[in-house]
Amino acid sequence: VTPTVNRWLLEFNGEASEAIEGFQLWAFTRTEIVPITTARDRTLAGAIRTQNPLRISLRPFNPVLQSGQLRMEAPLGFQFVSLPSRECDVQLQELPYSLLGINYPGYVWPESGLVCLVDRDDSRKASVTLRGTREVRAGLDYLLILTVYNPSTVY
Repeated sequence: VTPTVNRWLLEFNGEASEAIEGFQLWAFTRTEIVPITTARDRTLAGAIRTQNPLRISLRPFNPVLQSGQLRMEAPLGFQFVSLPSRECDVQLQELPYSLLGINYPGYVWPESGLVCLVDRDDSRKASVTLRGTREVRAGLDYLLILTVYNPSTVY
């Protein structure tokens, strides 16, 4: 995340420059993650674990082109929910927007337009690959929904 105060100092041989403007990180802006629950996982051994859908809001700085990927890494203790095949459920929506006075309805990716896989070696990592011709466009707002298991202990 680009810091609110984004100024840099250059220092060499004990002398420093005046503060200069930094640059915007080429990732995402307007990011927010909203869980359904923040409770720790208290599932008993052998019982079905409680799934927690995450609503991830983001605005990409650059487009994610056809066959491109969005990669996520959850904090320690969280695990992305997946089938034994590593497939995970995902929803992706381009939110409605207005451009030059014209309102656009946004877009909801069909299930066949996305491939979600949890990393084979680390269930804290997942990737969503875009299938089809629709890209994630820079400068528009998106909602990504992925499901995790919360940690059973607080770190």
